Amino acid sequence: PQCKSTSLTENILLKNVVLQRIVDNIELDCPYVLAGCSAKVPRCDLENHKQLCPYSTAKLADKQQQKLQKSIALLTQYTETAIPVSDSDLYDLTKALHEQFAYAKARKCFGKMKTKNSSLEIVILQGHIERDDGKYTDALRLYDQAYDMTTSPSQRIELLLAKGRMFIKIAKYIEAKDAFNHALDILHSNNQSQTQKKAEILNSIGLVAKKRSDYDHALRAYNEALSLVSTDSNLRP
Repeated sequence: PQCKSTSLTENILLKNVVLQRIVDNIELDCPYVLAGCSAKVPRCDLENHKQLCPYSTAKLADKQQQKLQKSIALLTQYTETAIPVSDSDLYDLTKALHEQFAYAKARKCFGKMKTKNSSLEIVILQGHIERDDGKYTDALRLYDQAYDMTTSPSQRIELLLAKGRMFIKIAKYIEAKDAFNHALDILHSNNQSQTQKKAEILNSIGLVAKKRSDYDHALRAYNEALSLVSTDSNLRP
């Protein structure tokens, strides 16, 4: 006798209640896992979870807007009342406004500080504000000022890395290369065994070489960087 077909069609699978329940209860990552949601959601509840998830794009934007409005209200309070405000409070608010991309308001807040040029962290923050607002000349000047204010090798390395990345943005690759090589020299001369930091610098040197079409140099730098980092490092491709 002819054998009965056992091929499974989509319709047959959809009508199989037991199989459908198994599929519906498979736990999946939330679609907003990269934004920070760690929930495991049954497939059948996924659409509902997406609408309610606090890490959804719309809800995060809403939350960010609320934080910005609170920061602006606090800035108004600081600037329009005679209540004394400490530089520490002004720094915290400037930092918050910078993180919320309100660069003009961050500058306004910064301008009220009495000791705006005496603290390394304040000068670096001002440099970050100018950099992120595309004012690269001002940012470079402030990074140079901060560099002269510190003798810490690790702080100087971070400032040189910030300068190098900025030079890449404005296509000044020779200057970027010099900044990264200077950072590497500081790392070596201070015998700092910061493997991850060395790999980060080499990765940047490789990027500059690639931008300049110096592919042999780029490959050497990338390979040396890869030999230094673990398999789960974000420096790996």
